Amino acid sequence: MNYFFKILFIFILSLTSILDASRLWGVIQRNNSSLVSDYDKIYKQLLELQLQGSLGNFSDWPYNNDDGWGIIKYSDLTLNLEQDIFNSPTAAINDQEFINSIHEILNYNTNTKISIAHVRKSTSGSYSIPNPHPFNFSFNNRTYSFAHNGTINKVDLLNLLTQNGLDSTWIRQNPPNSYNCGHWENLGFDCIVDSELFFLWIMKNIIDFGDDLRGILNAINILENSDFEVNEFYGEQKNFIFSNGLEIFAYKSSDNISGENRHNLYYKSYQNHFSVMSSPFSIDTGYIAIENQQLIILSSDYNSPIKINTNITSDSLLDIQILNDIISINALSENNCINCNNNGILEESELGNQIWQNNRLVSLDLSNYSQYEIRVLPSSIQLLSELYSFTGPYSKIIPNVYCENLPSSIRSHVQCDINGCTDPVACNYNNYASIDNNTCIYKNLNKDCDNNCIFDLDEDGNCDEISNVGCTDSLGINYSINATINSNCFYDNILLLKKGNNLISLPGYIEYNTEELLNQLDNQNLYVNFILGQGVGIFKLENQWSGNLHYLELDKGYWINAETNFSWHVPIINPPLTGQECIQYQLEDGNNLISYTGIHNNSTINSLNDSSFSNNFNFILGQSVGLFNTEQAWTGNLSNLSHKKGYWLNSLYPMEFYWGVECGESIILDSLNRYVHKNKFHINQSINQSFYLINEIKLNEFNTSEEDYILAYNDKELIGVANYSENLIILPIMGNDLSETTSNYIEHGEVPKIKYYFSNTGKTIDLEGFIPVFENLTVHQLNKLESNLNYKQNEFIIKQIYPNPFNSSATLKFSIPNESIVLIELFDVKGRKIKSLNNKRLSKGNHIFNIKTEFVPSGIYFIKTEILNKKTKNLDVNTQKILLIK
Repeated sequence: MNYFFKILFIFILSLTSILDASRLWGVIQRNNSSLVSDYDKIYKQLLELQLQGSLGNFSDWPYNNDDGWGIIKYSDLTLNLEQDIFNSPTAAINDQEFINSIHEILNYNTNTKISIAHVRKSTSGSYSIPNPHPFNFSFNNRTYSFAHNGTINKVDLLNLLTQNGLDSTWIRQNPPNSYNCGHWENLGFDCIVDSELFFLWIMKNIIDFGDDLRGILNAINILENSDFEVNEFYGEQKNFIFSNGLEIFAYKSSDNISGENRHNLYYKSYQNHFSVMSSPFSIDTGYIAIENQQLIILSSDYNSPIKINTNITSDSLLDIQILNDIISINALSENNCINCNNNGILEESELGNQIWQNNRLVSLDLSNYSQYEIRVLPSSIQLLSELYSFTGPYSKIIPNVYCENLPSSIRSHVQCDINGCTDPVACNYNNYASIDNNTCIYKNLNKDCDNNCIFDLDEDGNCDEISNVGCTDSLGINYSINATINSNCFYDNILLLKKGNNLISLPGYIEYNTEELLNQLDNQNLYVNFILGQGVGIFKLENQWSGNLHYLELDKGYWINAETNFSWHVPIINPPLTGQECIQYQLEDGNNLISYTGIHNNSTINSLNDSSFSNNFNFILGQSVGLFNTEQAWTGNLSNLSHKKGYWLNSLYPMEFYWGVECGESIILDSLNRYVHKNKFHINQSINQSFYLINEIKLNEFNTSEEDYILAYNDKELIGVANYSENLIILPIMGNDLSETTSNYIEHGEVPKIKYYFSNTGKTIDLEGFIPVFENLTVHQLNKLESNLNYKQNEFIIKQIYPNPFNSSATLKFSIPNESIVLIELFDVKGRKIKSLNNKRLSKGNHIFNIKTEFVPSGIYFIKTEILNKKTKNLDVNTQKILLIK
């Protein structure tokens, strides 16, 4: 069995560089709506984030963040360190506490207003600690939080924080955590996380300015204009999600070191919340990419995201910077400009009518702008301390500030009220208010602020008790032991697909046909090129799906070729597989592309029904892993079998098979077997296969029939067969996988020979045209093949062996037009020659040959007939499968 070691060598996984990038997520309620109102949407977002908190080995792959996770939730302006922060060093995909934290966030009674989460791939700092993201910082009766995606030079950040080492006062008062590695100014510096220094730099600017927006923008501006040392492998990325307890700030900035999208951020507005996250496309459409060096502000008080392009260098004067903030936050142009230079850019000095004294703005008149044009004013206007006169639209202030902090000249011209409802739970909670005037309005029981039921699942007009609503199915990921009213349950129905080929199986039963499933993915902008099964496939041709793979079956394995990396939430009929379904598999002798439905993560040998029965198999292969039955023992790196994966199982015999012994006895089909091959041509299934899609066959003077076949050969060896069709012909061609049964099959880079077979005569003719070389797991489209005009239809006729199955003897009939050398040989199912039955020169005409098999036991065999025409020197080859039953 030395060939098993050759296969093992092929399937050893080659190591590739992992492109590290943590993943971010954040939500904020809209109009004080409860996040529970969008339970399904938010839960799905967090399940996608949990998937991203796993280990992958692929470039530009979202699912490779296995260094822990962290989540925070805001119910007020400050965080309760015991109740509002959740983190762990365990990969999120493997941590039940991650699911428990989702339940806390979406618990109606916790009144979560904002939540930020992070799954980590460490590139800096201690690797063994619980994920420190999101970081938090308490200041001015608020808790600020921060999560970062990417890498940024720690030494350069420290130089900013200390003015190149000249003043370390602030950083010593607010030191970073070195996680017991030593003092941060000495050996402990290696354990500091670069993201925390980034966060401290932003907080220092906020504190120095006394304003959140101006502090963030100044910190970004200095960073973007600093010449930091950039890591050649990781590059430099400054992407973050930041919150002050009132708003979410999301910033995108990354280099093009790899040209990939692993550092992109996207946002979307839902009915009851805003969402921002990395790689959201598997869960929903409509997410919008944040542009490079763009800051997005999401506020509960404002119906649309505020976008600020930060790549505009501001004047050093503070008041000029604030005027730039007004222009940027409203994306103002030269329209309605009073004294513009018409260069296409609204400059700070051109905004409204201004009066300056001693480099300070003392009067600003924006009355030439409407409330539509200046929708919001930046919180940095509170820094215009010398402004004694202000006129402008009645606008909101973003980010929120306390009204008493505003200059008196502005206070009456903005949507600001010192008196109001200060209770965050109330429907009319006023972020601006600092004095409660007892006007708070609260939701009625189980209703939202508009007095609509939050849940009314049976639509009877009576609101469901929120505390009783949840997933009541214990198999659900979001199962709640306290739930008595069943809402949407989420199951393990997700397939992680990387760009390229993926060997998978279904997580459960589905009710859609293959084309419907693929159209659903197309509608989500998740693109698949083709799906291949064992000798069947479906292909994207000119934006239409074509092929003979009409339904995906639970017991089959499939190759899916994905255009990009994404997770496929397969629409299964819930619940998914549990490993106790006891599905019977009809195995053929040779290779079988099947699913695994036994006990999840069971050992491979136990799944093959123990060490004794496993000797009925040669090997089992997964994607880049395998286990091989050698003369000494089973050898390889496929130790356990998993649901949702596909496997090539090579069986010595046809059998009725169960995974494991729990469901019953697997039966090898012997003399009483019910096994009949569905095709008149026998081809050993190879684990290496390619599909040739033939649009048209032109036979010139020959007539075609739906009973005819298209055959593919490698020299004399039959390697592919398909029924003829006037429409698209799908011809699977098998390649050499280094097993004995495929030793004569085509190699990578070789060109197959394609022939047309006439069923009524048993004759073949060559087909000519452009035929691409063979490559494993590829799809080739052939426009037209034509017959060889010099070939005569009456050259050679061979009939089917009869009877078949047979007991002791069978008859082979054939006709030859000229004197020929006829070789007839008998082979077993492994391709080993048992005996030569004839090797003689025969005259032209009809011949009858009796096949006698008294010397061989019952089983499946093959009769190979080679006829060498002495006159034309043409060689015809025919192989037929026979079943001997004694």
